[in-house]
Amino acid sequence: MEIERRLVKGSIYGFIVGLALAIIFISDSQGGITGYPIPMREYILKLLRFSVKISLATTVFLWLKGMYWDPRKMGKSSFITDFVQR
Repeated sequence: MEIERRLVKGSIYGFIVGLALAIIFISDSQGGITGYPIPMREYILKLLRFSVKISLATTVFLWLKGMYWDPRKMGKSSFITDFVQR
């Protein structure tokens, strides 16, 4: 139950941070400084696409961390190390 809660919180926070980073770093025009502006719908889709990618990467990272690192801190063997050793 705890890992599920951690994954959900991580994906939500990853989406919010990804959206903030996308707003800062993704330009709303194409072609550099003298480029033409892209349509608002396309810009919003770019922002959402980037933030979903960050959210999924955060979720995968937290899942792998939960499967490998957390059991080792408690002195147990993790699923990944057991799987690799066999």
